[in-house]
Amino acid sequence: MKLYKALARVTNGMKIKKSFFEDELYNLEGLLPRGSGFDNGCKVDIDASDDQELVVKFSYHHMNNNGFYTHWTEHKLTIFASLANDYDMYISGRNVDGIKDYFYDQFRYCLDAEVA
Repeated sequence: MKLYKALARVTNGMKIKKSFFEDELYNLEGLLPRGSGFDNGCKVDIDASDDQELVVKFSYHHMNNNGFYTHWTEHKLTIFASLANDYDMYISGRNVDGIKDYFYDQFRYCLDAEVA
């Protein structure tokens, strides 16, 4: 099963029996981007998610050309169900130096990964 489907199923399960799915959600969130600027990891927003969309909050730690961290930006990834593409994504927040293209690539790679 692909990660985005596993996240959707666990998120829906959390609304019914939260304690039963907490560990599984924590493990699945660990498969989302982390490190390399995603220094705080990614967190699924259970309350904002439902069976048609997933909402993932994350911060990104930006670097300058000299390799020094300069500032953080806050973002929200919304994953929508799509008949044509399985899912579509939208990332909110500032697009500093075109960084959102990188975000889309990273999330697409993770969400399409097969999980047990």
